Amino acid sequence: MDRNLKTIVTTALMGAAIFIGGCSPSSGGPEGVHSYAWYKKNPSAARKENEWCKKTQEHPANPLKWLASSVGRSCSNAASVVDDLKK
Repeated sequence: MDRNLKTIVTTALMGAAIFIGGCSPSSGGPEGVHSYAWYKKNPSAARKENEWCKKTQEHPANPLKWLASSVGRSCSNAASVVDDLKK
């Protein structure tokens, strides 16, 4: 195989792996990115995610952008479930 072709194929495969990894549903903390309903069915996961969010996202540089992100929504969902469990 030609050296340039190997380089192109390798680069394309690495790019695809990074792209797919970035779209993984588990990229948002220890429990991944989930909905309120999912956390409601999995309260221990909600507590774990909520603790992670408190530690890692305490002072985001841009709170509105962070809250609009999938991680921000997941943290918000987990926090809502944890709050509901206290009631």
